[in-house]
Amino acid sequence: MLKPHRLDDQNFIDIVNRSRRLIQKYAADWTNENASDPGITILEMLSWLKDNMQFYMDQSHLITQKAYMDLLGIKPLSGKGAEMIATVNFTDATEDDYRSGLIRQTQVLPQGFPVWADGTRFELTHSAQVQVSNIESVYSSDQDLSVSITDLIGAFENNAAAYPFGAKPTAGKCLYIGFDDLRSGLMSFFIDVEDDPLGFRNPYDYEQLSFAKGMWEIATSNSNDSENTQVWEPLKLVEDETHGFMNDGIVTLEILRSQAIKRTRLMKGDKALVWMRYRLEASHYDRPPIIENITMNAVRLIQEQTVLSCHALIQHAHGNHMDIQIADYVPEGSEIILEMMTPGGYKVIDSSNYQTSYHENGTMTVSLNEHHESVDISTLRLISGDPTLGGVKSYDVKGLPYEEVETDLKNILFDSVMIEISEDYLSDRWFKWHPVHHLWGSQNDDRHILLHPQTGVLEFGNNETGMLPDSKSQSLRLIGAKLSNKEKGNGKYTSLQIDEVMSDTYAFAPLSKAVGGRALETDEEAFNRFNKEVKALTRMMSKAHVEEIIKATAGLAIRDVSVITGPKDYDQGRVIVLPKSEDKTPELPFIYVSSIQKRIEETRLITEHWRVTGPDYVNMRVKLEVIKDPAVFVAKDQIEELVQRFIEPETGKLFGRRYSAGRLKRRIESISGILRVSRLSLQTLQGSYKRADGDIQLPDSAIGSLAHIDLQILDDQGW
Repeated sequence: MLKPHRLDDQNFIDIVNRSRRLIQKYAADWTNENASDPGITILEMLSWLKDNMQFYMDQSHLITQKAYMDLLGIKPLSGKGAEMIATVNFTDATEDDYRSGLIRQTQVLPQGFPVWADGTRFELTHSAQVQVSNIESVYSSDQDLSVSITDLIGAFENNAAAYPFGAKPTAGKCLYIGFDDLRSGLMSFFIDVEDDPLGFRNPYDYEQLSFAKGMWEIATSNSNDSENTQVWEPLKLVEDETHGFMNDGIVTLEILRSQAIKRTRLMKGDKALVWMRYRLEASHYDRPPIIENITMNAVRLIQEQTVLSCHALIQHAHGNHMDIQIADYVPEGSEIILEMMTPGGYKVIDSSNYQTSYHENGTMTVSLNEHHESVDISTLRLISGDPTLGGVKSYDVKGLPYEEVETDLKNILFDSVMIEISEDYLSDRWFKWHPVHHLWGSQNDDRHILLHPQTGVLEFGNNETGMLPDSKSQSLRLIGAKLSNKEKGNGKYTSLQIDEVMSDTYAFAPLSKAVGGRALETDEEAFNRFNKEVKALTRMMSKAHVEEIIKATAGLAIRDVSVITGPKDYDQGRVIVLPKSEDKTPELPFIYVSSIQKRIEETRLITEHWRVTGPDYVNMRVKLEVIKDPAVFVAKDQIEELVQRFIEPETGKLFGRRYSAGRLKRRIESISGILRVSRLSLQTLQGSYKRADGDIQLPDSAIGSLAHIDLQILDDQGW
């Protein structure tokens, strides 16, 4: 680790004095060193100049700071809208039509579908489809037996524990869920998983760390009523936010039309139901998951408003014309631009060559006429603009240095912005420009434009930091943008409303608070975070910091860490980890070992000669004889509890503890009614760790565990 050097390490007096001492070395004939000497005057002037130069050399300019940040990949965190979980169900009238068969297939609510929470606009983060179904039965398979946990779901005020895979999850165990009805299409439900009572688990990237793997399956018409001969077909997993029942989240599945659903009596005593199950294929849980509740038709809402969008297209051919289905939400009356990619760039298709039709659920279909029946849909794109905010935005560009373009949009989400500029006078070819937080590191050929998300102002560079486009009318356009209240959207909302046309069909209700909204991080805030990173690096090689980093390994719940280096550089050291657990002597799960090894390799904390293990547990026995006051009652449990806390403390140092018999004696004698401790000995059942003074000193790899207390309580007469 390179130590930071201070360049301004001399003041004016230091420089003058050092220069005076060098006169005799380099100019022995110079004898007059009085202040009146012109040479001394020049020397002092140059010393003053050097003092000033050193000061400025030691400063870090804002441009330099941002260059360092770019070099290290540290960028301001973008703003983000608040999110909440909600349920969506049919109104009573629509549900009756569905169950009677008048409605055979429900509509899909598209991504971006608007929902108003107490007047604040939210949007669906993913497409959703309402299922008219109720959860009737829930079973857990444990030791090849199916145990009903239906009554435990949602009953945790009675301290019930609904283990989906039993208290000891292993591959092959299943969670069975029985529904009164299911139809083909999307289905989603929210699984409320009990929080870890042992403390906060480190945040982690679920793609990099998987505690469990499993498969969602459904019983189809190929199945019969015999449990032993059930045939299960895999379901298409759209998204699993629980990541194998590790945390709360929405599970979204798709039932294919080819999967013929059939009600069956899977469990004895239950009526015929539609059954699904989650089958564990691999289990590395460090604690068995516990379900608190399962809620059907759950959706995730995010506090944002899409005002400009470039949509995904789905093709449907019909005779001599081709239909294009827009998969996400398009407000009725939106300004629509349909374009085709050509060698010269995107060309606008005249509106006379297609027709648009809006659907009740907020989606849209574009029908091309026979002249475009052979068009490759991959060459097309459709841009829509919210009609309430003026549709698609186009602006004039003058091509001047530091030119600002006002977009009339406020509180923009930085990552949602898509900008294109037409740079050719003779064609409408559009080039993508990238919004950036600053232009300090941009080159003269970088298509970068500075975005001020709060005010919606776009700012060009000067052709040295950022390219300048040519002057052209209507040559800049936004084709993607979302607005959000960001951190102001956080909070509790009591009611949800939707468009009046759809409110006769669907009803939304909140399941959680809106959380996670944050404002755009300023450059100063990002630089402060950068400084914290640098300070952390300066401590990287200390043993304490190694332990600190490993304790914070992503995704794990670690109580304590001990790092023991080998006697020599080439000897193998140990990283000893104690996981959080309800067990007194927990084993270190395999997934902890592999994750910590990866963490060590990523940060290069230790040499290549190391191994990750669990602690060495040393069982201890305490022999104790106390004399009490005959007039005072002393509970045996009180003394045993004190000894338990002494041997197995809940806080403080756990590895390599020294157990002092004298300290334990003083603590026991502090109990009311205890006159003195007449006999006390500490023993270890594995190894010999006793010191000459009678204390126990465990090695840095060991943790003490109380195995037995031999306690006798006598009064002051010896009986």
